[in-house]
Amino acid sequence: MDPQYRNLLTQFRVELVNTIVNVAGVLDQLVTERVLLAEEEDDVRTRRMQTDQIRTLLTILPTKGNRAFLAFCKALDNTGNTHLSNLLMNQRPTGIERYFDIVVENACHEWKEIARRLGLTEPAIASIDDTYRGRSRECCIRALNVWLGDHGRNATVDMLKEALISARFRSVAELIGNFSLSLFLCSSVDD
Repeated sequence: MDPQYRNLLTQFRVELVNTIVNVAGVLDQLVTERVLLAEEEDDVRTRRMQTDQIRTLLTILPTKGNRAFLAFCKALDNTGNTHLSNLLMNQRPTGIERYFDIVVENACHEWKEIARRLGLTEPAIASIDDTYRGRSRECCIRALNVWLGDHGRNATVDMLKEALISARFRSVAELIGNFSLSLFLCSSVDD
């Protein structure tokens, strides 16, 4: 693996270890992409704690080629870790995902209500809750990404703000509105 990719994995190690959700999904994708051997997958999965699984994975990846780094970023993106994929690829989120952190930081404790207001079904909400065992931050991130996946380009900032307001998070909707305005003003100055 090129030093630039190894350095990114080292630079963002703490954030990766502490915030990756759905490690099993990441592993499944890396095995499917033939990045990890069966023995390496077993080595990661046998670790009891998720943080130890991630540390083990981050120790294995630099021994692989450049394709491993790109496959890892793709696996992150496909498993509800888009913000980490963007971080590693040195890209800021350009779409609605840029607002997800505001929701997670300020309203994740009521993620189920927000998910309902965004139109997720009760079985989808239950599945997210089971997968992430009630960890509200991870559940909220996944619910937002499911909503985005379901609606694609039709998912708008206004839809997100309306859902927040109807879930009694007007202040969070206003934070998103203020952030959106500041982005607009910054881009106007750059032009």
